[in-house]
Amino acid sequence: MRRLTPTLIAASVAMLGLAATPALATGAGGQSGAHRQNDRAHGAFDHLYVIMLENHSQSSVIGDVNAPFMNSLASKYATATNYYGVTHPSMPNYIATIAGDNFGIQDDEDENVVNLDRPNLAQQLTSAHIRWGAYMEDLPANKLDRYGPGTAKLYAKKHNPFVLFDSVKNSPSEMAKVKDYSALRADLSSSRAPKFVWISPNQCNDMHGGVYAPVTGHPETPCPYGETKDDANDASLKQKADTFVKGAVTTIMDSAAWTKKSAIVIVTDENDYTGNTVTGGWESADGCCGSPYVAAHDPRVSADWPGGTYGGGKIPAIIVTGDGPHHVVDNTPYNHYSLLTTIEQNWGLGYLGHAGESAEGVVPMWKTSNALAASPALSSMSCAIFGSMVWAAMIRQAVTGSVWPMRCTRSMAWVCSAEVHDSSASTTFEATCRLSPTPAAVSEHTTTETSGSVRNASMFALRTFAVWSPRIEA
Repeated sequence: MRRLTPTLIAASVAMLGLAATPALATGAGGQSGAHRQNDRAHGAFDHLYVIMLENHSQSSVIGDVNAPFMNSLASKYATATNYYGVTHPSMPNYIATIAGDNFGIQDDEDENVVNLDRPNLAQQLTSAHIRWGAYMEDLPANKLDRYGPGTAKLYAKKHNPFVLFDSVKNSPSEMAKVKDYSALRADLSSSRAPKFVWISPNQCNDMHGGVYAPVTGHPETPCPYGETKDDANDASLKQKADTFVKGAVTTIMDSAAWTKKSAIVIVTDENDYTGNTVTGGWESADGCCGSPYVAAHDPRVSADWPGGTYGGGKIPAIIVTGDGPHHVVDNTPYNHYSLLTTIEQNWGLGYLGHAGESAEGVVPMWKTSNALAASPALSSMSCAIFGSMVWAAMIRQAVTGSVWPMRCTRSMAWVCSAEVHDSSASTTFEATCRLSPTPAAVSEHTTTETSGSVRNASMFALRTFAVWSPRIEA
């Protein structure tokens, strides 16, 4: 089976003076070292925002009536249906997300993390002169305190990975970038707004729970743990998180730092705690993409643990883009290493730890987060010509399952795919083109040709565009 080569892709794109879409980007997997280089600096985004929530499975959030705002984002923008936590419990997931490794940590005992002198994302961003900020709801005045405010446990240090690393906590200038969440609105209105933003809500607003007494000035308190999935306490936690996310997303989108080349990623750290004795209490230990192996009967997990990959379970992942694709459902396996890979590749920072390790299945999230945002909007005729050229090239090369997205308007995209079926007698290709999202009034167009009739395929693409062009939003 022949494949469309990168050279042919580049040549086809160059003929129209266009840039290749991020969906075609590849990482530099298989290399070793703390700072393996990306294939290239992507630059698809100028602002990236991460909102990290807590301890809820994908099935507990996506489609749940207690999280209407988050579900509206998932429906309108993009979701990754096979996104996993790296491991259990919380703290190693936070560490892994900004360092590419959990460094053997399988607990939440942040007081034991004394000297974590490891490369991390904050270090990378600072070295590359990319402004960043970490915004922690109810951050104590002493940023190294474990909890706050006072004796309350609204803030938890284990959910603030930045202050765990020596390069941040030992540097006043770096610690100045770790702020209380209340500073976010003003910072995003500044002419020097951070390019990368991390947001950790407090434990009542991130779906964690565990605060049993009211805290003055905090109407979200108390917030007891849920005893079972979807009980009254669990439902309340999801409602509070949904309200927080709505406020955070609104703050971001209303700011000057929300541009067409911006994206917000909303994830939880790991799946639900259900009391499963085999996994150490977690609903599952499913994982992918470089999750750690933990030996059987490891006391940090459970005497009943059989040994194997100890992942963080399937979790919700919602991606909101300023001018990217809508109504996207991506089934690619991802985890927090994939998120780190995407951030690093965006700014050409090099890869840390498991980030970029394609041999382990760690790939960037361009398909979900920004498959179309970097490709220019074209007139219907230009898009028709380009689509037919690419389609013809795919068919000529007999590319099975190739997909080429191209922006045609502000909110619509022309997507062509080709499936090639070889037999001893002939080669049959089936090529399909559609708009994404497809308007209700427009059906998908499919053609089947035998023996690679490129001319007919190209003409079909042009005819299809001619039918659709009047119906495409200008």
